[in-house]
Amino acid sequence: MVKIKTSIRTHTAIDDKGVIYEISGPNNYKKIITDKNPNDGWECVWDTSSAPNGRYTIKAEAWDVDYPEGPGIKIIHVNLNNVKKETKLSVNNIKVLENTNTNIMATLKDSSNKPIQNKQIQFTINGKTYKGITDNGGIAKINFRGKKGIYTINTKFAGDNLYSSSSGNGKLTITKNAYNLKVSNIFADKNKKTQLKAILTYNNKKISNKYIKFYVDNKLIGSAKTSKNGIAAINYKVKLNPGKHTIQAKYGIDVINSAILKVKKACVYPKITTSKARPKVGNTVTIFYRIINQGPDSATNTKLTYKVPSGLKYIKAIGAGIKKYSSKKNTFSVTIKKAKVGTSLIKLVFKIKKSGRALLTPKITTDTYNTYNLNKKTYITII
Repeated sequence: MVKIKTSIRTHTAIDDKGVIYEISGPNNYKKIITDKNPNDGWECVWDTSSAPNGRYTIKAEAWDVDYPEGPGIKIIHVNLNNVKKETKLSVNNIKVLENTNTNIMATLKDSSNKPIQNKQIQFTINGKTYKGITDNGGIAKINFRGKKGIYTINTKFAGDNLYSSSSGNGKLTITKNAYNLKVSNIFADKNKKTQLKAILTYNNKKISNKYIKFYVDNKLIGSAKTSKNGIAAINYKVKLNPGKHTIQAKYGIDVINSAILKVKKACVYPKITTSKARPKVGNTVTIFYRIINQGPDSATNTKLTYKVPSGLKYIKAIGAGIKKYSSKKNTFSVTIKKAKVGTSLIKLVFKIKKSGRALLTPKITTDTYNTYNLNKKTYITII
């Protein structure tokens, strides 16, 4: 991972496109990265793991809002010479019931025992080849359904410019009468509690009073006993980074199944416009708050809170979410339980009480990991 940082001098500010980095090199390699966040010092990260070694040209380009005639451009040249890191690929032995859908997993780690994500793993079972991609825990999985028998699971990571190749083998036992585990996929928010569940059956009958161990990214997080309905459940506080992670449930030595735990992230921010650019005292003005979520996931419990300035008198609110106004604190809030990717519109109607400069920027919070940093303030001038 190569950090590319740019120092910029502008007359006023960079336009909405931000800084565009164009990277080109051997074998017609080309990559474009856009940085729209000035808080990191105009910095992007170049993942060189799939880039061939050789000489590269890196061009940074930015436009000043006051100078549309042409961009500022800086070009540098670098030599890429990645040294491959050793890898280890491991596979669990697994026992499943005939003709059931089962997740078969392989874990890819480096020489420091750290998970390697976003790498393709090849699985070969009974002469057929399948492909999976490693998640944040370094775990790749495929879905397999087969008949009674004992099979060898052959896995292979082909390697790339950064990591060496590796392989691993495991045993898949499929029986007609066997214990079987089913695990539920989960969407969760970082630093919030969620519940992991698994159902244990034997010959399709639900089994009670059996302990099931739960793992997240191969780390044991606890165990629970199955109920009369065969359900084992455990509460788990999510401290993982956004992205896909693997939940595993295990009974005994080799009755194992898995599911996906996706930690959500979103890019949530307000876009503010008014019905009148420069309202006069006594006028009524409508402020349009568009809560924009650029995704990739919906945002849980997204809340907009606005402290009404003394120069404005709250009249009413129209639009999405659960809306509340406190006359005692002179604050307005709206909560959207699930802000979908796209735009949610709230209209606030005020009467102008006195002239001056009124702040329009509200505070926005969400339970979902938010990649947007709100650092701009919007005002309206009252005459």
